[in-house]
Amino acid sequence: MPNLEYYIGSEKDDAALRSVLHQTPMAGPIRMTFEREPSFFGVKHLEGSFHQTIVGKDSKNGKVFGVTNRSIRQLYFNGKIESVGYLGLMRLLPEYQTGFPALRGYQYCKKLHLDQKTKFYLTSIMDGNEPALKLLKSGVRGLPRYQEYSHFCTRSIPIRNKPKKIISTTISIINGQKVDQSALVKFLNQYGKQHQFYPMWTQETLFNPDHTPGLKPENMLVAIKNEEIVGCMAMWDQRSVRQTVVKGYKNS
Repeated sequence: MPNLEYYIGSEKDDAALRSVLHQTPMAGPIRMTFEREPSFFGVKHLEGSFHQTIVGKDSKNGKVFGVTNRSIRQLYFNGKIESVGYLGLMRLLPEYQTGFPALRGYQYCKKLHLDQKTKFYLTSIMDGNEPALKLLKSGVRGLPRYQEYSHFCTRSIPIRNKPKKIISTTISIINGQKVDQSALVKFLNQYGKQHQFYPMWTQETLFNPDHTPGLKPENMLVAIKNEEIVGCMAMWDQRSVRQTVVKGYKNS
């Protein structure tokens, strides 16, 4: 397919990219699309302070057929802050899922990597997405050499059932609005040093709509023991900028 071209996307590609996401559900037991409504470029730094959207376009018919995101973010790696790359949101329209368009896309990413902004990249593949796993493990010349690092389990919390109230005499739970943000950032980064690929936070990024759209101090609960932060959790609703849409189930 000599008619395929790749370039860094911009606002003019917004509608076409959202259409690609809508048409490319991820394979697996649960078929899902990861969409960006109302704007693909609506958030600046959600995936990293440095971000590039790679667009694949068929110059023969003018159709945008694919997209990949390349981002660089400050993460904790072996207890130290490192610039770590992430390649994600890899989507190709069904008629372009022949292997060659993906190969060409990776070759374009390799050229972008000449800026040496990071030493390596992470990519997450949903369990059951056999087409993606088969491609990345194929060993085809020109594809990056992926090494499996770990499994990441995302848990769901049923919200229809009333949770049991647990009473503690040593730990108090308070709203994030009542917590000193510098102390909260310090706690998060101390936690991050002990967990591989945990994001590094600052007071400027934690509740910044360009970095964490929709996340506010009042969305967070903080656990306090002996006047020190010992835990926290947040309810972060991102539906205003990106959505996970269930399209169907396997064998249904």
